[in-house]
Amino acid sequence: MKRANLGWTGGVPAAPDFGDHYYSQEDGLAESRAVFLRGCGLPGAWRDRKHFTVGELGFGSGLNFLALWDLWRRARPAGARLHFVSVEGFPMDAAEARRAHSAWPELADLSARLTGRWPPSDPGAHFRRFDDDGVFLTVFHAPAAEALSEMDLAADAWFLDGFAPSRNPQMWSPEIMRAVAQCSAPGARAATFTVAGAVRRALGEAGFTVEKKPGHGRKRERLEACLPGTPAPEPAPGRIAIIGGGVAGASLASALTARGAAPRIITEGPAASDPPRALLTPRLENADRPHARALTSAFHHAVSLYAALGYAPSGAVRTARDDREVARFTALTERWSGLSVDDERLFMHGAGVLDPQIILLGLAGGAAQIPGRAASIRRQAGIWRVMDASDAIIAEAETLILAAGAGAPAFEQCAPMDLELSAGQAGLHAFDGALDHPVTGPAYLAPAGEGRVMLGATHDHWESAAPPSPDPARQHDLLGKLAETAPGLAARVAPEPLALWSGVRCATKDRLPVAGALEAGLYILCGLGSRGYAHAPLLAEMIVAEICGDPAPIEKTGRDAFRPGRFEDRRRKREGA
Repeated sequence: MKRANLGWTGGVPAAPDFGDHYYSQEDGLAESRAVFLRGCGLPGAWRDRKHFTVGELGFGSGLNFLALWDLWRRARPAGARLHFVSVEGFPMDAAEARRAHSAWPELADLSARLTGRWPPSDPGAHFRRFDDDGVFLTVFHAPAAEALSEMDLAADAWFLDGFAPSRNPQMWSPEIMRAVAQCSAPGARAATFTVAGAVRRALGEAGFTVEKKPGHGRKRERLEACLPGTPAPEPAPGRIAIIGGGVAGASLASALTARGAAPRIITEGPAASDPPRALLTPRLENADRPHARALTSAFHHAVSLYAALGYAPSGAVRTARDDREVARFTALTERWSGLSVDDERLFMHGAGVLDPQIILLGLAGGAAQIPGRAASIRRQAGIWRVMDASDAIIAEAETLILAAGAGAPAFEQCAPMDLELSAGQAGLHAFDGALDHPVTGPAYLAPAGEGRVMLGATHDHWESAAPPSPDPARQHDLLGKLAETAPGLAARVAPEPLALWSGVRCATKDRLPVAGALEAGLYILCGLGSRGYAHAPLLAEMIVAEICGDPAPIEKTGRDAFRPGRFEDRRRKREGA
């Protein structure tokens, strides 16, 4: 995204391209509270609500979000959750936002928490969770019309805070106001600082009842608007069970627990995501396509989420095979944030090594675990029953999520999907010297502490969920692959492994995850391949948002790219042709 072109007037950020300031030069926080919070009837509007959603046009420095978050902490209904969904076409960076917030010491704690997890400037939706306060933030980096078309939400309130209509008319057009109304719940309220006639007419044509109200500061008037109707009853998903205890199941448990649910995880023990170390790297694609946006955002969300569990990114190096790949690295740095090129190496700044046991335990938290091996599932009278191989019931739930990894192909509900299994092996080796960060390429090398490294990983076609026996000879093959692009490092790796690990991955033929609804009350998160730790947390949030009636944390087109039904759609299209 094109970054914000900022000027500063007495500590207040300004946009020279639009000839306007981001907020009042007298007191932006007071303006936010008067125009947007009180203008939307807050905190009274969320009284007795279990969840409340606020939409915004113009995220800017995040000041309105901080003002709302501060009020929420002081007047939050017990156990309730707050969603804030905003749009920004010209993102600031975290340092600029901190500078803007510094005028209000009372917001210092919240500012530090926000800017410490500030969204990257990449296009698309960026999701963050602040569990201590039940706050969920999604910022869409895109022009307003594009962002609104990609949103799936029913906002209870809107902060209309673009630059002045005379300076930025596109933000206030009738098309934008209709899109705002379409993304609103019945009874939604909207507030703005402007009383321009074009804005009043656009809101009225979109279905809002509009009133002028006394203004704040030097502005004599402001607007409040309201849609007719009352909010629909909040959905109740009932009992929720998850099949699978790997990173997909743990991520689902984390997302559900953050929303006050009490999921149960059905697991038979260690899963495919349980090696002694795991490498966290982004999937890099030199195209701005919906799935690429979503998976890049998923990586950044995972880095942010794992930081609270002790993950500290060291960065990782991707080595190039040839000049063509070096050119690709350069193109990637021009498209996605968090990347830089040094000679023939691509440096991925958020990447690193994590401990799977710490991450899985931190994600799953206190979710109840049911030991057992699920062999089949069936629905009867609105209840999903999970059966073992002898047809005995393991668990019952109104909502069931398949997150079984390599075990997914055994369920008949997964038959229409193009799921493939592959066996992978990695090993611990002694290493001469120290390795500061992982190196990836045809094989990867990752620090494992105490003069050791982890060398991986093989990719072999496999037919069973049971992994093959580890084979030391396969480690010699990996060492040869490492030597193709990093011969100096390969020479420092002891040839004989100290320990070996093998597992089975589940992927799809199109190499994209499967995430979404299969049928009533049944969902799936699968096909993560070798990037479960990078992709599972955000895709889990996407599924859980649908279950709980929350705003979607990714773009609609991104969500469609992962639909379970896409394989059947392609087959029908081929047969029809």
